[in-house]
Amino acid sequence: NVNFYTHFTSPIRRYPDILVHRLLGAVLDYNDNLYQTPGALEQIAQLCNEKKMNAKTCSERSAELYLAVLIR
Repeated sequence: NVNFYTHFTSPIRRYPDILVHRLLGAVLDYNDNLYQTPGALEQIAQLCNEKKMNAKTCSERSAELYLAVLIR
């Protein structure tokens, strides 16, 4: 049981990963503070999650459409 959790894969491909790297760097004094309020960071996280879900839905629907055309 932890209060906070994060994970990251490849900061080259995913903006949330870049953001986590930047925040960790700021906390460890490796780079400048991002000057982001917690509310702004939450909005960014929500937007990223929405985009991820939209991409997943689009991919699933595309596969369904392809299968429907193939079967037809």
